[in-house]
Amino acid sequence: FFKQKTAYEVTARLVGSEMCIRDSIQTVQSLCTHMKPGCGAIVMNANPFTNGHRYLVECALKQVEQLIIFVVEEDRSNVPFDDRIELVRQGVMDLSNVVVVPSGNFIISSTTFQSYFEKETKTEAVIDAAMDIEIFGKYIAPVFGIAKRFVGEEPTDFITRQYNEQMAEQLPRYGVQLIEIPRKQKENSSEAISASTVRGCLQMEDYSAIEKLVPSSTLTYLKNNFEKLERRKKCCLLYTSPSPRD
Repeated sequence: FFKQKTAYEVTARLVGSEMCIRDSIQTVQSLCTHMKPGCGAIVMNANPFTNGHRYLVECALKQVEQLIIFVVEEDRSNVPFDDRIELVRQGVMDLSNVVVVPSGNFIISSTTFQSYFEKETKTEAVIDAAMDIEIFGKYIAPVFGIAKRFVGEEPTDFITRQYNEQMAEQLPRYGVQLIEIPRKQKENSSEAISASTVRGCLQMEDYSAIEKLVPSSTLTYLKNNFEKLERRKKCCLLYTSPSPRD
């Protein structure tokens, strides 16, 4: 049966990694020189960046003065990391007080949260995200002055829903509040906008449907890189775990 790790067990696993964690944070911190205590954070994969992601950012900015967006750096998604982070930057470039940075090796990575990258094949798995959450709460949040972490509601993805629930329980121990935002829905529909829906439409080259779900910068990227993404998807299917959904 699943057993939640104790604080001692998690801490013991982290002791040998503290220097690596601090080095990784220092690298990202150099990109966030103007952040003040009390800022907010979002961690997103953005595979690709959608109107749903944009909505989450806009909602977060109504509750904090400054916002850091950590884009998952683990390069195991259909859209390559370098392209994902650029799409996020383009998607929020008109918003003030938003900084977009790579997540580094210790936020939703194969080191801290391997289950995230297996959720399309292990849809009913029971997860333990204690290490990922402790690293964020103990090491990352204090350095950046993060007081609130924002996530979108997760009605269908069991793995991500567990992650959200565990963060809601554990992050307050480190002075970080988890705030869950209802997902933006498709126009005239109760269905939430998701990156997985966009990828499904892309597979059919249904750009008219995609246009309603993503910013113009993402749409242009998908149109111009369809063959590249198809080749990458085939490589991922052959050599790696299935790509994470959002």
